[in-house]
Amino acid sequence: MAIYVGWVTPASVHLARLTGWFLLLASVVVVLGLTLSPGISSGTRSANLRPGHDIWLELHNLNPRVGLINIFGNVAMFVPIGFLLVTAVGDGIARAVLGGALLSTTIECCQYQIGRAADIDDVLLNATGALLGAVAAAVSVAVVSKAARRPRHHQSQPRQRARHPERVPSR
Repeated sequence: MAIYVGWVTPASVHLARLTGWFLLLASVVVVLGLTLSPGISSGTRSANLRPGHDIWLELHNLNPRVGLINIFGNVAMFVPIGFLLVTAVGDGIARAVLGGALLSTTIECCQYQIGRAADIDDVLLNATGALLGAVAAAVSVAVVSKAARRPRHHQSQPRQRARHPERVPSR
């Protein structure tokens, strides 16, 4: 996400927040669509409440590439949510991670209710994604804030060059 540091006005701050809320809502809708839409299912309701168990199984599967895709997909899916909770909503890192974990827990409970598998590992991976997004946002905010505090040179005022004293010819 590119950020332009220019003149900040109340209207631009309001527009940025409104855009952030819209992007957050869109991210949540995409996550809900990906996780709650009908897909491949064993047809039996199950729940894994042992942290790390399914991650270990996925990494030691006959095709560990599929497991890695699932693991990194679960993390990546929540990075935008963590990022936007910090930048758009103004939450801190801990609240962004908690928000991501609560959303993920809600999704897993819904999946269980509709007859699919619920997995604590998905909650942990999703919360990790929210953490990575929140940290990236906090770093971005710090960099932008530092850049905004720097004095600016305007185009209408050319920079003054340091003047060197004229050499006096020796006699």
